[in-house]
Amino acid sequence: MRPSWPQVKVEQQSLMWASEITMKKMEVEVERKELEFSTWRRKLDEVVSENRLLKKKLNASGVLPLFDNFKLSSLSPTHFVQVLHVAPCFLTLRR
Repeated sequence: MRPSWPQVKVEQQSLMWASEITMKKMEVEVERKELEFSTWRRKLDEVVSENRLLKKKLNASGVLPLFDNFKLSSLSPTHFVQVLHVAPCFLTLRR
């Protein structure tokens, strides 16, 4: 028995149509993901920029040298007092 050629053509057309729809859906998804990535990248750049600015302000204020060679195991009440003295300076930098 010979295959029905018109039937095969219809099946191929259906498969091509389904493939085109799937491809368009995937293209839309890629565009959406690229936009989302771009948004997150912009937010990351903003945070990095803000962190650099804060670090510059802290360096200029002399706060960061207090924490050089900082080891949690060697803390004393004196360290706590130093932090209390520096805290108001840090809070004004955030504003």
